[in-house]
Amino acid sequence: MAQISSRQGLIDYSLIRLGNGMIDINVTEDQLNQAVDDALQFVQMFDSDFTQHIFLKRAITANEIIFNSLNGAFITEEYVISDITKSTFKIFSIGSTSLFSVSIVQGDLIVGETITGQKSGATAIVNSVVIGDTQTHSIPVPDNVISVTKVLNFNQNSSSLDLNMFSAKYQMFMNDIFSITGSSIVYYTQVMTQLNMLEDVLGNNQTPIRFNRHTGKVYIDADWHMFRPGDFIVLECYAILDPAEFTKTFNDMNFKKLVTAYIKRQWGNNLGKFSQISLPGGVKLRGGEMYQEAVLEIQEIETDIQSRFEVPAVFLIG
Repeated sequence: MAQISSRQGLIDYSLIRLGNGMIDINVTEDQLNQAVDDALQFVQMFDSDFTQHIFLKRAITANEIIFNSLNGAFITEEYVISDITKSTFKIFSIGSTSLFSVSIVQGDLIVGETITGQKSGATAIVNSVVIGDTQTHSIPVPDNVISVTKVLNFNQNSSSLDLNMFSAKYQMFMNDIFSITGSSIVYYTQVMTQLNMLEDVLGNNQTPIRFNRHTGKVYIDADWHMFRPGDFIVLECYAILDPAEFTKTFNDMNFKKLVTAYIKRQWGNNLGKFSQISLPGGVKLRGGEMYQEAVLEIQEIETDIQSRFEVPAVFLIG
């Protein structure tokens, strides 16, 4: 049989498996597509074959205050205050019709109020405000990201050597670097592995983050003064595969089984609404039995997927 590479191909496959051509499958087009969507949502959540390990990069953005009716010239690094909300901010950089600031304090700027530079005396009227990452202390992520495991901070030295001379890693490296270059590094590797594990336990090796996929943001609980607008932050993530791009997912064995079982359940549910009706020739509809069969099949398939393909929870062994 040809490889399935589309949604409609998967639906056609499932209908054939259920006997389409010999009998009528009493399921609407919308119900067929809903069955595919439900099955896809399940495998994307629990089947590791439908996710991939990725790295997302983002340049940190500042608040952008777009203005008009400029009178004078603002100066970088000066503080600006608004006349209504009394909001204040420090200018990070200046554009032709906008000011960029790391943070806005004392309140929220509103459209139409006048802002005044404390050094330059320049004034302008706020036209709109775009809140940046430095204000929210968060990074937006795409909808396909289901997990964020780590933030890679490229503001620090990219070398694995800790630059703090009082740290255990630094002392270990400084004292043993000459001896390990000409002999085995097994002992050094063991010690560094132990130190890394201790840092993970104490939380010193990672930047604290909070993420919920329904918010679409990663909140970074760190001192944001170490970040500057334009700096890059890299997130280590897991993202679901888009079937429209990765069409081989439609031919996944477990996915095909699950879609077929979901359609069968819907078919049984539809027929169950006519269980009390007698057809000519004494034929009786067995929608209830078909529904129960499908429910058991779905439970078996879903349990098999979760037990064999779900990524296990990360825990510490020691």
